[in-house]
Amino acid sequence: MNGHSVLFPALCAAGLGTALAQAPSPVVSRHVIVLSAHHLIVECDDQGTWTRVFATESEPVSSTDAETLRAVQGAASRRAAAWMTGFLNGQAPVSAVERDVSDAVGATGIGEGRSPGALSVDAQRRLAAGLVELRTALSTEGGKRPVLRWEAGYDPDKSVAWGRQSVRNPAVAATDVAVSRATPGPPGGTERVGGVVGGVVGGIVGSLPQPPPIRVGGNIAPPIQTYHIQPIYPSIAQSARVQGAVVIVALLGTDGKVREAHVLRSIPLLDAAALEAVQQWEWMPLKIDGIAVPHVMTVTVNFALR
Repeated sequence: MNGHSVLFPALCAAGLGTALAQAPSPVVSRHVIVLSAHHLIVECDDQGTWTRVFATESEPVSSTDAETLRAVQGAASRRAAAWMTGFLNGQAPVSAVERDVSDAVGATGIGEGRSPGALSVDAQRRLAAGLVELRTALSTEGGKRPVLRWEAGYDPDKSVAWGRQSVRNPAVAATDVAVSRATPGPPGGTERVGGVVGGVVGGIVGSLPQPPPIRVGGNIAPPIQTYHIQPIYPSIAQSARVQGAVVIVALLGTDGKVREAHVLRSIPLLDAAALEAVQQWEWMPLKIDGIAVPHVMTVTVNFALR
């Protein structure tokens, strides 16, 4: 039994429940296409169905105080959003997008076997048509409309903050896509498949016991957040005009990643979206006397109608 399992009863007594995510069962390959002309990266499956489109930018960090870090992350996020907006507002015909995809596949189709750019001509055409449909979908209302989201993070090794604007295909389930090769991600970022964080929750059975978690607050300042993703605002909640703040208590491991999360202050239509986002957030490890320790902290996820 690992250390986290031993601590679970005590954490439940403190109001911290368990939220364990199971890894998806991949069924098809995912390909990575770099549209350098648009400063975008496109992910698609074998058939050319796009699964995600994103743009990433980074900025150097001169100070790690929270306010400066947020400002630098914001600047990087705005640059990424500008690339995404420019692409989505483009009026190029399907033939022009087909040419962009073909050029990108030719540039990235290297290596042996199933390389990221190894797409058939028919798949390339389907991908180009899907990207044109994406532009149309984001300019209309109703249906399975893709939702733009932004992510931000900080890489302490390279002293850069990054921001990313992305959109996922709502018609493609997260479990339908598997990684065929590591995606070029943001500096210091951790790639995810379908928004699900990989790895074994709680560590390896039989490993050394973890030290007991401490609660952030008082003399213990919260660590610097290194990865942040905006929650997807549920359409049913928007239609019902539901907004507000969901408060979550999270158990973070010695690596700064969320191990468990539980809603403390609930808004039923928003809880699931808040938990999904928080379970992907990351912080720098919290160290006491130079030793990384697990800790419990409270976070707030705000939803506001425009």
